[in-house]
Amino acid sequence: MEAVAVASDQAEAEWLVVEQDECQNPSLQSIENSMNWIRKYAANGGPIHV
Repeated sequence: MEAVAVASDQAEAEWLVVEQDECQNPSLQSIENSMNWIRKYAANGGPIHV
């Protein structure tokens, strides 16, 4: 995910959408895990705006 975020930032993309077809956890838990990762990545200076 980090490489995708960096590449998106370098390409000056306005939006970034990543789809996860198969989840190891229930769908809502997977969404929560993903949002937690994004928020932490952004808080640590990652080139993503939430």
